[in-house]
Amino acid sequence: ITIVQKDKTSTVVHLELAEGRKREIKRMFDIIHYEVLALERVQLGPLHLGELALGHIRELATSEVNALRKAVGL
Repeated sequence: ITIVQKDKTSTVVHLELAEGRKREIKRMFDIIHYEVLALERVQLGPLHLGELALGHIRELATSEVNALRKAVGL
């Protein structure tokens, strides 16, 4: 977990989960009475989303397909 203070009223938190469950982050922050205003996924397994715009798709590079196969044991 990396915490970056933006200003006196909001905080940006970077977390890395090995396995994310449905609404897990929101539930974790609810327990400590923090409101989650936005979530952004930047990586899924070995794939980095980069600058991919919301709702857009792209073709995977051969190296990405190979990394996915390796991640699932194929």
